[in-house]
Amino acid sequence: MDEEWEQLDFVDEADEAQFSSLPLDDEAEHWRFFQFTTEQAKEWQSLGFGPDDAYNWQFFQFTTEQAKEWQSLGFGPDDAYIWRVGGFTPREADEWRASDFDADKAGDWHLAGFTLPEASSWRDAGFTPDTAEEARKQGLDPATAAQAGVRRTPKERP
Repeated sequence: MDEEWEQLDFVDEADEAQFSSLPLDDEAEHWRFFQFTTEQAKEWQSLGFGPDDAYNWQFFQFTTEQAKEWQSLGFGPDDAYIWRVGGFTPREADEWRASDFDADKAGDWHLAGFTLPEASSWRDAGFTPDTAEEARKQGLDPATAAQAGVRRTPKERP
């Protein structure tokens, strides 16, 4: 198949007949369908990605190396994208996820300025990021805030 790939430029192919006359397997057809160049396809392939996976990672704007790092920690492209948009590195996301935070909840805690250990303590005491932030501004820690009866759920909005 390498010789066939060397003969093709999947994106800028000038002669459709040239492509259709070569006996390509289904995988090569997929690479072409997703508009990868030969070099791009080989780069993704060298890291163990097939055309469908490579397309999905590229759709969420990951490079091959970024995709490999996120995937090695068990993230798919859509999950990795959400964590990354939330400001997390792959390692940070993995740590938060291991502490039973999903990307949305972790993002809320992170945005409110809490570290993972802080967020875990406040969450385990029954607080949300908003209520924990209010209690922390009063100089309270999770245990003290819980004992003092500080509100743990956000106020209802009209």
